[in-house]
Amino acid sequence: MLKEISNEIRSAFQSNRNGVIQLLVVNIAVFVVIGFINVVGYFSGSQTVQNFLVENLELSSDPIRFLFHPWTLLTYAFLHQNIMHLLFNMIGLYTFGRILQDFLGPRKILFFYLYGALAGGLLFLLIFNLKPEYRNLLGASGAVYGIICGAAFLVPNYTLYLFIFGPVRLKYIAIAFVLISFVQIPDGNAGGNIAHLGGALGGILYLRYLQGGFRFRSLAIRNPEKKGKVVKMDTGKRQISKEEELDYLLDKISDKGINSLTKEERNRLEILSKPGSNT
Repeated sequence: MLKEISNEIRSAFQSNRNGVIQLLVVNIAVFVVIGFINVVGYFSGSQTVQNFLVENLELSSDPIRFLFHPWTLLTYAFLHQNIMHLLFNMIGLYTFGRILQDFLGPRKILFFYLYGALAGGLLFLLIFNLKPEYRNLLGASGAVYGIICGAAFLVPNYTLYLFIFGPVRLKYIAIAFVLISFVQIPDGNAGGNIAHLGGALGGILYLRYLQGGFRFRSLAIRNPEKKGKVVKMDTGKRQISKEEELDYLLDKISDKGINSLTKEERNRLEILSKPGSNT
């Protein structure tokens, strides 16, 4: 069994086809390693190694400490306090990351995660240096918020079926997450909630960049190495396949941005990108 798990993990990184799984593996691996060191320290009576690792991976709002640990602006997003902290973040990463990955491909999901982490960390540093107190930040939630809000702005009407609530559109889920984090800033986890908002902003801004915003050249969204292949939706001779239609829509987004799609094309894109769709 361990060999099978090892082969699956190795395959995920070698093929570069599933950025969500790669991020899950890295987060879980970091948690397991630090947890193992913590257990060893517990029985040996010394937590020196674990404390050293955490202090050099978490993000501190102390500007002097950050100056000598600049890498923590990213490493904090792979560090978690406990199993529940990890579990909730990984559920969010898997649930919303798959949606974004279906539309934009595995490479872009990695950038959404990193830009969400960067934006969340930067806003945390900015806010907490305006106050006479120092705190530390760790956890993937800022990066996950970047993925959630990126997905919500890309396909706002994509529907998820939530326990108790039933079908809910992605845009309302994102709005709820952001509002909850905002109103909870004074309630004990101000740093984390501020990072959530920064991560959400980072995800939205990165999506706007991909869509050709800010007067930058629009980047290829999916399979950028493919050139010259254009699939016309109306052939007049045969009904094109689901894959061809999806490729056509993604190529159009890549060339002209998602705003170039008509309302009908946006609806078709959402339908075609849903797992198990055969329409």
